[in-house]
Amino acid sequence: MKQSIAEHLLKTFPDEERDLKWEQIRLLGEYRVVEAFPRLLALLESERDEVTQFHIAQAISKLGSGWTAAEEERLLNWMLATQKGWFAQFDGKGVEFPAFLQSVLADLGKHHRTSLLHHLAQVELSSLLGSVAIDLVAGSPAPQDNLLVLYRNTDKPAARVKIISALKTVPNKDVSAFLREEYRRSSEPKLSGAILQSLAAQPVESDNLPLLLEGLRHQETEVVGACAGAVVQYRPELDESLANALLSRLAERRSLFLAMDNALVTLSGVQRPGFRPQPEPGERLEESTRTAAVDFWKHWYEQRFQKKFTPTLSTPGAEQSDEEIYKFILNAESKGGNAIRGAKVYETAQCNTCHGGGVTPGVEGRIFGPDLSGVTRRLSRAELAEAMVYPSRQVADRFKAFGIELKDSTLLTGFITEQNDDTVTLADREQVHRIPRSGIRSITPQSTSLMPERLLNRLSLEEIRDLLAFLEEGTHAAPGVSREGK
Repeated sequence: MKQSIAEHLLKTFPDEERDLKWEQIRLLGEYRVVEAFPRLLALLESERDEVTQFHIAQAISKLGSGWTAAEEERLLNWMLATQKGWFAQFDGKGVEFPAFLQSVLADLGKHHRTSLLHHLAQVELSSLLGSVAIDLVAGSPAPQDNLLVLYRNTDKPAARVKIISALKTVPNKDVSAFLREEYRRSSEPKLSGAILQSLAAQPVESDNLPLLLEGLRHQETEVVGACAGAVVQYRPELDESLANALLSRLAERRSLFLAMDNALVTLSGVQRPGFRPQPEPGERLEESTRTAAVDFWKHWYEQRFQKKFTPTLSTPGAEQSDEEIYKFILNAESKGGNAIRGAKVYETAQCNTCHGGGVTPGVEGRIFGPDLSGVTRRLSRAELAEAMVYPSRQVADRFKAFGIELKDSTLLTGFITEQNDDTVTLADREQVHRIPRSGIRSITPQSTSLMPERLLNRLSLEEIRDLLAFLEEGTHAAPGVSREGK
């Protein structure tokens, strides 16, 4: 049956009608018609429409054989070309495009691993293809030595962050020592955060603990959570300084609640009423639950250390309520901000890590959530206020996330970009995961948005006003070009 389908497809391929040609391309990939490789490759090289090129590459990525050495070299030339031009420009292509493209490149890299690594010198490590190449290096023999060579041979911050992140999969004392040394040298918060996250994945070693404790002060919540999880493995004494740090972060950020609560329970040996080490997938943290936990630990702190709890890590000023911020955005007082200052707020609040844009070269992030270009024209003021303050009230179908629990108890959360009988492809903020179905315990739709709640609550009204001005200008404006509000 499959052979008959393949013969029929090859007999008429490629059709002159575009939609029919696309369907032929798709079916040649789905049915793994390896005999089609030379013709698909020739079409890929001659096709001028980039969208059609993408579909052809997607079909080729499903073929595990069928090429000559010369044809593989030609395919690698196309892959290298994706590092520039249309394939490297994501604006206006939709939130899924970077994840889809990286998924295709990852499949191509899997089938053409040796050839891609042979061309490693031509790979821009900060590109999507660079991410694929780094993952291949991490999965190769002697990954530690090869990754460190790549790291030392590049000075691009984005590439260095990717390489450091790949060291999570290389647990040994030499890697730990390298990470400690790089952390002491680094002055870039994003790189420092990646170092701490990789250090948190290393085996328990006493020299790592001081840095992991320092990581509890990092500005990125994912870094703080990773460090807290690692600190628990060391079972340090829960002295006043550590207890204050954990409780400060617990009270400060909803997104850190689980990690900090777990750390406090484990290190104190106190079983908090209502404590659950792991919520159900998709379960929403109720504010009443969080408030009760914060109150419990404050009381415990005051009993344990005989002094009133005063947070040492929280930023100055009390959080504003959701209602106060919502009303402010609707009010005329929220208009007239300074877009140049707002660009800095946009980056400080880490909006760029999921929505792209920003103004600082090298830290633009990638579009993981909705592209915010023109958002103030697409949404009414009330819709904008609700989206920013209450992100989980209405989540568009295309941005509904899934939680995947693996059989080794690992939890992943992100967007499912592709799935078939064998694998599920999930894109999260950091990377694209291709997960064998045999390793999945459960897949659960998430009821909440991946956008953190209470993201604006620690900003001043002036900062929120400036942020709104920046969104009105567009999220890709350069410093000094944006119009200042009057």
